[in-house]
Amino acid sequence: MKKIFKNLKQKNLMILIGSVIIFVAVLILLIIGLMPSKEARMTKELEKLGKEYYTDKWFPENGETFDLSSITETGLRIYLQGLRDIFKERDIMETFTNKGQECDLVNSYIFFFPEEPFGKNDVRIEATLECGFR
Repeated sequence: MKKIFKNLKQKNLMILIGSVIIFVAVLILLIIGLMPSKEARMTKELEKLGKEYYTDKWFPENGETFDLSSITETGLRIYLQGLRDIFKERDIMETFTNKGQECDLVNSYIFFFPEEPFGKNDVRIEATLECGFR
């Protein structure tokens, strides 16, 4: 009788250990799957720089205004090279490096599309990165 209980305890313990291992493995896979990729993080950073450029260039503190209605459909493209020059006081290229290589300065860019009523936050930004991800 004692032998049967001992075998059941060992079997239950093995099931418990196996379940814990499977649970931890699934948890790790979920965490890894939910983390944004390097490409996604870099794209988000490029969009953020584009938004900063848009806000600073088209809505200066001196109150000067610009007619943005002419570029709502076509948008305005700013290359990574231009953003690098605009933000030269910062080393933005450190952010746009993949596997030790900087992203392509011409084939990486943002398009921004002003939207009515043309306020500071009324803009849609699309980013394209060419950084050797594919």
